[in-house]
Amino acid sequence: MKNFMYKINYQTWIIALLVILNISTLAFMWINKPPRPEMPQETNYRERANHYMQNKLRFSPAQTDEFRRHQEEHFEQMRTYRTQTMALKKELYRLDYNETNEPKINALVMELSKIYAEQEKSHFLHIQQLRSICTPEQLPAMEKMLARIIFHNEHNPHQGKRQEMMN
Repeated sequence: MKNFMYKINYQTWIIALLVILNISTLAFMWINKPPRPEMPQETNYRERANHYMQNKLRFSPAQTDEFRRHQEEHFEQMRTYRTQTMALKKELYRLDYNETNEPKINALVMELSKIYAEQEKSHFLHIQQLRSICTPEQLPAMEKMLARIIFHNEHNPHQGKRQEMMN
């Protein structure tokens, strides 16, 4: 009987110790979890792009100046598109859907579509400008960077299909 009581007491202590270890491990992981990454800001993107152009592509000072000028023009244009789309979206989502609002809804959606098309064309033209700055030796590195930027989406299962379409 004494041996049986000893086994029960021993098992209880082992289970209690395992529970305490599990709770301690979870608490340690919760307290020491890495901070959430901050959302990339436009200025951080600019700094990374400038750094890449100067260090990886080895842009000359003249190329760097031209790149910055094109970059600033492009970002200003994108800000304008963002402002326009936000205003249209606010107007659109304030409307109730009914037959009397349908022409207005359709007009707003068409206007948004036009802006998105203009925005995509602006991206395309900006990329053409960036390509025109490069020397023939710099173009392969530029193309590699552009492919990473344009088709970057780690969580998209169709990413490989996009790469196949580009080749």
